[in-house]
Amino acid sequence: MITENKIKIYAKYGGDEDYFSRSGTAEEKQAIVGNEWYEIQNIIQDLNLIKNKVASDEYEHKAREDWHIETKALQLLEDLILRGVTL
Repeated sequence: MITENKIKIYAKYGGDEDYFSRSGTAEEKQAIVGNEWYEIQNIIQDLNLIKNKVASDEYEHKAREDWHIETKALQLLEDLILRGVTL
């Protein structure tokens, strides 16, 4: 499950997994495990497609069903994207 804390960690490192691997604290590395980094990247890609109106309604519906993300975490991601923060 993608949480608000995981999004904050991801944003702190600008989505750069190598930077996170080199500089992340042990606590941060325990927070984001397995393929969660890639799940966040995929959600960001989907949100950008939706925001830019290049995704069909069907695609958006399916994507939102597939995401394993808390509501607060999704709101944070959407806010970051709307503000133009590079992730």
